[in-house]
Formats: sequence, C-alpha cells, structure tokens
Amino acid sequence: MLEANEKNEIEMKTNFKSKPVIGAILIIAAVALYVFLLKPLAGEVSNLRADVSTKKTEVETLNAKFEALESAKSSNQITEVTASQIEDKVPVGMNQDDVIRELILIAEKNDVELNSISFGRAGSDVDDIEALRISASFEGSNTDLINFLKAIETARRFFKVNSISVAINTLDVTDFKRANFSLSLETFYQDN
Repeated sequence: MLEANEKNEIEMKTNFKSKPVIGAILIIAAVALYVFLLKPLAGEVSNLRADVSTKKTEVETLNAKFEALESAKSSNQITEVTASQIEDKVPVGMNQDDVIRELILIAEKNDVELNSISFGRAGSDVDDIEALRISASFEGSNTDLINFLKAIETARRFFKVNSISVAINTLDVTDFKRANFSLSLETFYQDN
C-alpha cells in the first residue's frame, strides 16, 4: 500500500509539473496565432473597409451625376458647351473634303502613308444623324499603325472603326517590317 501511495504521489507530481508547462505552451500558441494570423487579417479588414467607403463615395458621386443627367434629359436641357461638342464631333453636313483632310493630317502626324480612300453613304438609327462609310488603305510600321489608331480615337471628328485588315511585309535586305492595313470606318454628320 505504501508503494501504491508513493507511486500515486510520483504520478501526481509529474502530472502537477506538466500542467503549468502545457498551459504555458497553449498561451504561447494563442499569442503566436494572434500575432501571425489575426493581426495581418485585421490590417486587411481595415484596408477593405477603407476601400468600401471610397467605393461608396464614388457610387454616390456617380449617382448624383446620373440624376443630374436624367433631369437634364427629361427637361431637354442641353448647354451651349454640349451643343458645341456635339457639333464638333458630329458636324452639320457631310463635308467629305474635311474628312479627307482630317484623315490625311492624322496619317501625316503618325508617319503613315494614305494609299487610297473611298466613301459611301450609310444609314443611321438616330434621327437627323447620317453616317459616311469610309474604306481606306494605309502603309506604315506596326508602331505607326497603333499611334494612328489612337489618333483616330481622339480626333476632332467622331470615327467608328468597323474593321481592320493588316498585312506585314518584311524587306529581306534590312529586315525592316512595313504594315499595309485597310480600315473600314464610319463618321457621322447631322443632316441639313
């Protein structure tokens, strides 16, 4: 019996000594879990909250602009600036000469050679707005082609590119590449 009591005391002493160690390990694990997992997540959550508040502000701003446009649309208010911008992008009258001059100017500014151009009238879904269909052939480098297309996007007159066809030619002697490209585009004008 004495041996059993001594054995129980030894087991209790070892259990008693291991409990604080296990508790300390659990506390250290909990702190490590907090520092390495939860703390970074808290930073991400605060960033996401800031992003959400920014997006809410943007949505409110866009809604206010939309409501202003809707009210202007319903009351048929068009400012002089808006009318002027529309007239620049969609001028009154076909004016094929102006279209040719603008395309030549854009081509020259971007080192692109205009080889041929042809026109044809096209219909439009908008009342009092007509379309002028243009087919044109150009020659230049790949970079010049990209710059030319960007210039068309920002041109004074509104152009809509319907299709692009590109053929790359390489000169054997200099390994110089030239692009021949054909564009099918439309520009719009207000019917007199």
